[in-house]
Amino acid sequence: MSASYVTSARKPPTIYLLLGCLISREIWLRVLHPLGLSAMLPDLEDELGQWWLRCRSMLGKGLLPGFDTLVLLDCWTVCKGRNCCTFRGEALSAVAITRQLLL
Repeated sequence: MSASYVTSARKPPTIYLLLGCLISREIWLRVLHPLGLSAMLPDLEDELGQWWLRCRSMLGKGLLPGFDTLVLLDCWTVCKGRNCCTFRGEALSAVAITRQLLL
């Protein structure tokens, strides 16, 4: 397993995987920055639900369905990448995972 997927002692493994690990943080940057949403990058101490609601409050109503879809796809793709690492021994980079997310 990649060292970047090692969990933090302060957070449940899933929350850390989705917002806190190095690969997840780079993926969020690669997804949000081109959309002009860099200010919405999760902080290291964020919980998924709180972060998601805070971001939704910054967006207009018309953007919410797209943002919600993006968050769900990002979380699913990160988990899928972790599973490839864990069960197949494949080490996927943040670039490769982001590419899968955006295709």
